[in-house]
Amino acid sequence: MKTWNDDNLTPLQLDGIFYSMIDLDDIPVAFCEVDVKVKDNGEEFECMMVSGHVGSSVEGERKDAVRPLPAWFMFIKEEREDPKAVAV
Repeated sequence: MKTWNDDNLTPLQLDGIFYSMIDLDDIPVAFCEVDVKVKDNGEEFECMMVSGHVGSSVEGERKDAVRPLPAWFMFIKEEREDPKAVAV
């Protein structure tokens, strides 16, 4: 964890309270995953749904704020001979 005097960084101060700075690599990703069976017009697909804070966005005029990016997505669990091939 960096403090305000590491690397000559200016501390964040809000309402007279100083806040420490942390490295982006020290912020863990927080997500969960669950198996889902999708039935679409009589066809069944084994899928996985992922949900949580899957990324972050650096913001602010001085790039001194991090905003979590909550999201969810689902994909079909399917093995392919060519992993670069796209299902259509």
